[in-house]
Amino acid sequence: MSQMPSFRGRWAEAAGLAVVRRTGVGLDRRRRLVRRWTLVGYCAALGAVLSACGPHSGSQAGMALAIEGEPIAYGDFESYSRRQLGGEELALDGVVESRLLDRFIDERLVVRLARDRGLTRQSEPLDQQDAISFLLRDQRRARVTEERLRSYYDQHLARYQRPAGVWLCQILVDDKQRAAAAYQALQEGEPFVEVAARFSQGPKAQQGGDQGRLAKEDLPPEFVDVIFHLEPGEFSQVVVADYGLHIFQVKAVYAAEVQPFEDVVDDIRQELLRLQVDEIVDGFFAEARKRYNVQVFSLNLPFDYQGSFSYDTQDTP
Repeated sequence: MSQMPSFRGRWAEAAGLAVVRRTGVGLDRRRRLVRRWTLVGYCAALGAVLSACGPHSGSQAGMALAIEGEPIAYGDFESYSRRQLGGEELALDGVVESRLLDRFIDERLVVRLARDRGLTRQSEPLDQQDAISFLLRDQRRARVTEERLRSYYDQHLARYQRPAGVWLCQILVDDKQRAAAAYQALQEGEPFVEVAARFSQGPKAQQGGDQGRLAKEDLPPEFVDVIFHLEPGEFSQVVVADYGLHIFQVKAVYAAEVQPFEDVVDDIRQELLRLQVDEIVDGFFAEARKRYNVQVFSLNLPFDYQGSFSYDTQDTP
């Protein structure tokens, strides 16, 4: 039969339980922490209670992680996390905290990789963006061949299809009298651009009410039939809607088409270069993870670590 714990032991267990509850750790880990505090007795528990007056007190007892055996304090990650959240104090769950910690570690690793490749002085301040810039400069410049551009275009033709549409201008006013005056000016032959500049209250009035090229899907359903029955240069009658009175003019009509390769080749080149750079940067992170030994001391964290780096199940030494 097990012995009843002493008064001091029971007090220590209760005090330890109160502390770990405040840290928000999971039940199983709470029990492990409670057992640990109970074993060291009254003095150790009292020390834990006193230290609990500070934020994340459990994390201050030891290091949060080590890279190649070099310790990194939890406070460094805490400062990083606060910056990522715009300085706000938010209650995050263990999954989100774990992802933030993994990102923090990855940034430390890629900075170390840039330094170990001799791309910058060891003492020079360096953040992730600087490190990636140095690593990319050291990389052979990304190139995209004409063949690759053509191949991408052929494989993504649907992306470059443009539906049938019109080049549309409009006059938008908020009362019938103003709409009637604008319509009368158009019937008398005044150019639509000038009438729009004089009468329209829409945001593009001074640009002649120019709305650009629009497909049926871009328009409110109640306007589609009116607009798509207009010939180039023709203007509509006054159209009443919930949000104003409109007069439309179609400047041009376009059939459905596939944009020519020559019109989109620059966009394709930029997209492929971006994808190449992303792949290269992903390679930097993968190389750094493989090259450096990382250990997360999860029992020193005030959340349940669920990230992708190896972590301890015992106290840090």
